[in-house]
Amino acid sequence: MKQLATKNSFDSGLAATSVADRALIRTLKFAHQQGESPGPYLRALSDELPGGASLRLRMLVREMEAGQSLLDAIERVPGLLEPSGIAALRLASEVDRMPAAYDALLSTAEIADAENERPWESAGSECWRLAVQVSVAFVIVSFIVLKLFPIIEQMFIEFDLALPTPTRALKRASHPLSLFGLVGLFVVLIFTLFRLPEIAASLRRFFAPASSIQRYVPSNIRFLALAAFSTKLGCSWSSMVAILSRNASSKMRARLSRVHAALDKGEDPVLALARAGLLMKHEAHALGTAGSREGQSWLLHRMMLRRYQRYRQGVYVMTRTLSMAIMIFVGFVVIWTAIAVLLPLFSLIGALA
Repeated sequence: MKQLATKNSFDSGLAATSVADRALIRTLKFAHQQGESPGPYLRALSDELPGGASLRLRMLVREMEAGQSLLDAIERVPGLLEPSGIAALRLASEVDRMPAAYDALLSTAEIADAENERPWESAGSECWRLAVQVSVAFVIVSFIVLKLFPIIEQMFIEFDLALPTPTRALKRASHPLSLFGLVGLFVVLIFTLFRLPEIAASLRRFFAPASSIQRYVPSNIRFLALAAFSTKLGCSWSSMVAILSRNASSKMRARLSRVHAALDKGEDPVLALARAGLLMKHEAHALGTAGSREGQSWLLHRMMLRRYQRYRQGVYVMTRTLSMAIMIFVGFVVIWTAIAVLLPLFSLIGALA
C-alpha cells in the first residue's frame, strides 16, 4: 500500500491528459502569447485531429465566429474540455491570469502519474482479467453440465444405480432456469464493474493509450484542486463558488449552492464549506488557522493530494478484494463440478468390477 501511494506523482489535479485537450490548450496559450485571436489556429488544428476531436474544434470556431467569447464558446461545445478545465479557465479570467490556467492544465505530473501505473496493474485490467477467467470457467462448467451429465445419468439408469449426492445437487443447480439466471447475473456483474468510472477510465487507457491516458478523479478531489488553484490566484471565495457551480454535477452544485447562500449571509467561507460537507472538520480547522492566502492554497493542495492517495488505495483494495472473492467462488464451483463428475465415475468402475 505504501509503495502504491509513493509511486503517484499526481500534482495539480487539473492537468488535461488526452492528446486533443492538450493540443487545444497549447494552441490557446500560443494565441494568447501572440495577442491574436485563436480562431485561425483552432481551424488549422481541427484539420490535424481526427474524428470527434476535429468536429468539436470546428463547432468551437463556429461559436466564436457567431460572437461568443472564448470561454462561453468552450462551454457550449459538449465534451470539448473537462468541467474542471473550464472552471480553471474561468477562475483565471476573473483575475486576468490566463497563463496560470494554461500552465496548470498543461502540467505533466498527471501524465507521469498515469504512465507510472502499468496498464496490467490498473483497476480496469484487473476486472478484465477477472472477466476472462470467469468466462473460461463458466464455459468449461457449462460443457460438463450440459454434455457430460446427461451421459453419466443415462449410464446410472441403465446400471440401476443412484447418483451421488454432490452430483444430484449440481444437477438441480444446473437446471436451465438456474443456468440462465447465472448467465444473467454474470453479465450484469461484469457490466456494472465496467461502468464504474475508475474502471472505465482504466480500460480506455488500456485499449487506447495513445489517444487518452486520463484517469478518473472524484469530484470532491477536483473541488480541492480548483479551490487550491483559485486561492493561489487570489480569487474571492464567492467568485470561486459561483464559477464552480456552473460546471459541477447536480450533487456538487447543491452543496455549492448551500455554500453560496451561507456566504451571502456573511458566514465564514471555511465553516460554510465544512457544513456543506466539502471539507472535514480537521481540514476546516487547519485551513482556518492558515492565515495567508498562500498558506491556505498550500494546505488545500496537500489535502487534495492526501485524499487522492487514499482514494487510489481504496480502489486498489476494492478491486483486489472483489477479485479474490469472485475467484474463491469460481474455485468452489470448479471443485464441486470435479467432485460431481469423478464420484459417478468411481461408482461406475466399482459396479463394473
